[in-house]
Amino acid sequence: SAIFSALLYSYMPLVSSYKLSLVCSSLLPIIGNLLYSYAITANCVWVAICGRIFVGFGSAETVNRQIIAYSVPVKYIGMVSAGFVAASALGMSIGPFFAAILDASTGRDTLTDINILGGIVIDNITSPGFFMAALWLLQFLSLSVFFREPNTVGGGKEKMNIDDHVNAADCKDLSECKPLLRSVSDVHVDLKETYAPPAKSTFDSPYSSLSSAKELEPRSKKCRSIASKLSRVWKIVTHNITLPIMLALFAFIEFTDEIIISSCSLVTGEYFKWNAVYAGFMVAALGLLVLPANIFVEYLSRTCDERRIMQYSLLLTGVSLFALLNFESVVSVFLALVASVSWRGDRNQTAPQSDFPSYDWSIGQYQYVVAVSFSFMGTMVLEGVVTSTMSKAAPAKLNRSFFNCGLIATLLGTWGRIFADVLITCVGWIDWDYVNTLYVPVILGCTFGYYIVKRHYFYLLC
Repeated sequence: SAIFSALLYSYMPLVSSYKLSLVCSSLLPIIGNLLYSYAITANCVWVAICGRIFVGFGSAETVNRQIIAYSVPVKYIGMVSAGFVAASALGMSIGPFFAAILDASTGRDTLTDINILGGIVIDNITSPGFFMAALWLLQFLSLSVFFREPNTVGGGKEKMNIDDHVNAADCKDLSECKPLLRSVSDVHVDLKETYAPPAKSTFDSPYSSLSSAKELEPRSKKCRSIASKLSRVWKIVTHNITLPIMLALFAFIEFTDEIIISSCSLVTGEYFKWNAVYAGFMVAALGLLVLPANIFVEYLSRTCDERRIMQYSLLLTGVSLFALLNFESVVSVFLALVASVSWRGDRNQTAPQSDFPSYDWSIGQYQYVVAVSFSFMGTMVLEGVVTSTMSKAAPAKLNRSFFNCGLIATLLGTWGRIFADVLITCVGWIDWDYVNTLYVPVILGCTFGYYIVKRHYFYLLC
């Protein structure tokens, strides 16, 4: 439902308004949370599934990114993007915090179940759904009363510099689709000269052989097909190496954050015997790292450019993830292999038994908390820089189409979270060393991301 809602909310502003998209994205989760909470009383799993589907329509990330790209001047995109990332991280952390409070204060622990309206139960399972329904209702009312449609596109200035009638398929190597790169004035001047529309006499694109009469005719059905539009979007996205790299890094960030947040209760419950309340408080504490992460980004932005910050954040994330690994498990596996070899040599010995490994002897708890904190901080720094650079590198023509940069980033981020949840589920079924099995793929992805940024460093115009 999150993927379908991203497509829907990307299309709705083209035919209606941003306000309608935001209002729908806050109205449907109200219904979803109420259905999800009522499923316990109804004793029906399909009610819970329908509730989760409606809750998935509360993802308005595509609309938020479109509004940032359309209404924020280019010189302020970095600051606004950092604020957007900080708000997302705080929301992601405050959620488990309130869930932990509700779990500790209702139902299972204090036996204060309340029956209302003839049998609707409010307990530790259903109370988060009712609580979120109330918050979504508050957002729905606020948007209905206070939200106003943005009046400018990219600060207004960029709107006057772009011919709205130019189609991406008619551009020579897509040169007319000017990317929003405004880091320094020299680059801006070079881009103006480089991406200036060529004269008709020198226009040698595959469409130059068309007669003037055919150019005035409506486009063929093939050009209007989805495949043709996707092909044009692919050409726009890959025209500048910056944009595909930023999209790939964004998907990696969402994958990493989902692994860190969603596996917290699994890891702490299995290794440290924490309950859901302590795990929720820890995830909430991670949200407090957003402020120092933003201060760190602000300090670095004064001394180095965004490309260097990307390298630093990837390095911080990679080192922290490596420190997170369960080295006791690695040693246990090595000793088990040695024992297995010796057992094959001596048939009289008993075969070694493989138990669930512990976590790094007596320092496992402290190691996990510190390493996860620095890893999460590194991803927050990286997400702020990537979001800012992605907004600058996205061509304006792409931002005003259905397959805009916000939609592409949302879809990639959603798939990153899906893969992370699938990995967590598979690791839970395997029932072996959760930490190493989960975080080794993340370390490999972080290493590959660092290599890509370093290799294309001078081509990433920030």
